[in-house]
Amino acid sequence: MINISQKLSIEKLHTAFVNTYEKDFNFAGEHHDTWEIGVIRLGNAGITSGTQVYDCSKDEIFIHQPGVFHNVWANKNEKVRILTISFTASGTISLIPHGKFKLNGNELTLVNMIEKEILSSRDNPNFTFDDDGQVLKNLIESLLLLLYRRKDETRQHKKEVKTNLFSDVATFLEQSVDDALTINDICAQKAIGRSTLKNLFKKYAGWSIMKYYNSLRIKRAVELMREGLNLSEVAEKMNFSSQNYFSSFFKRETGVTPSHYDY
Repeated sequence: MINISQKLSIEKLHTAFVNTYEKDFNFAGEHHDTWEIGVIRLGNAGITSGTQVYDCSKDEIFIHQPGVFHNVWANKNEKVRILTISFTASGTISLIPHGKFKLNGNELTLVNMIEKEILSSRDNPNFTFDDDGQVLKNLIESLLLLLYRRKDETRQHKKEVKTNLFSDVATFLEQSVDDALTINDICAQKAIGRSTLKNLFKKYAGWSIMKYYNSLRIKRAVELMREGLNLSEVAEKMNFSSQNYFSSFFKRETGVTPSHYDY
């Protein structure tokens, strides 16, 4: 007899849907505290994950880690159909791979079954993930574990002048998250004009460059507060001119004050 323990468990499915998008779609990017899976079912999409940019074609899957900025847009002049799932998990989280993979036969079979479950749940008005999602949960866990065996095969990111430039600037912003940069500072440090920066981040992030940078600053501030730093200490560490300015910046970007933020 072999005792089998469950090393990985999907605790909650937050979203699970399949949508077809027009040939010119380009979403604003986001980051959140859940894992996210995107499977290209039709067409070709560009994907930003963190500081890197990728191409994804039909039957390719991308997995974003929690907290990582990501974005997706139509990469060619054609419609794109995407299966999207977001979830939280427990157990051995290292068993969840991240990055881009080309689905093989067994994995593609699981994705087809996952899509069928999602579409059937959409047609059932009484379906809830919490009560009826056991099959979907098991299928997704199986897919993740199969991909984990191939974790060293993650496809490389796109290497072009513009995407490399975006990656360079995005990396610089992550490394300078405590420095209270202005757009003039960024232009000077990277020797790039404003219009170039604007176009880069509109395409690959779906945000303005300062909105992108400010989101990194908010994420960093929340991390520091979780570590136990008070507002004055966070403001000083992140080079805000005062605690009051930090609080007003935080409220402007999140809609709530730091003391009312659920972190």
